Amino acid sequence: IKIDIVISGGDTPTPTPGGKIYSPFTDWYWSGDSRVVQMIATTGTDGKGYGGEALAKLQEVQSEIEREGVDHNILLWWGVNGLYSGAQAYANVYKNIANIVGDNAMVFVGTVGYCPNGSGSGRVDGGGGQPLDSFNEQIEQFNVDLKAELVNVSNIYVLDINEYIYTLEAEHGAAWLTSDNLHYLPAASQAIYNWVCDQITNTKQDYPDAPTNTNAGRIWNWFKYANIPNMSNRP
Repeated sequence: IKIDIVISGGDTPTPTPGGKIYSPFTDWYWSGDSRVVQMIATTGTDGKGYGGEALAKLQEVQSEIEREGVDHNILLWWGVNGLYSGAQAYANVYKNIANIVGDNAMVFVGTVGYCPNGSGSGRVDGGGGQPLDSFNEQIEQFNVDLKAELVNVSNIYVLDINEYIYTLEAEHGAAWLTSDNLHYLPAASQAIYNWVCDQITNTKQDYPDAPTNTNAGRIWNWFKYANIPNMSNRP
């Protein structure tokens, strides 16, 4: 199948060999829910996670993110607990953050990761016990809407973490990713973190075959510009 990674942004920074995005910042600041709590515990990255929280908490800590994320690549990874609020509401906060931090940070948004059936129960054991199929359908729609909201935003880069998690399941299996069908285990969290970090470079180079951009918004072909294997067995 064809998979696109959506990386939205203006004319700079330019893509580089391997599809990397130039950033002058080396450190990361992650903000999100309990999945980010686990990410921080596993990797030691800067940032804060809030277990069980959703849009209201994101709005509450917006100024904290803007303050603590200075001189960082900010990765915003919210939504799995509050899909019902809609992607537009999250995107509006993300836009506000990006506008306020300006050139003092780079803002990345991660698509919400789906819930693999690691336990075999077919339910979100670590959440409300809802059926996985319907919950994952909600996640997929949220991600479609999130990309649509941000694709033409010049100062936000959307990284399709969800698609990368599918490649991890294809390689390692669902039980390697999660034991409660919601939270990612340490090895999986580390792999996700490593992939996100690998999407940027601190060396600015031109990539002559990359699409050009005259307005604000770009969609890079996942397999051409990112170092991700073709995953033909996604459900």
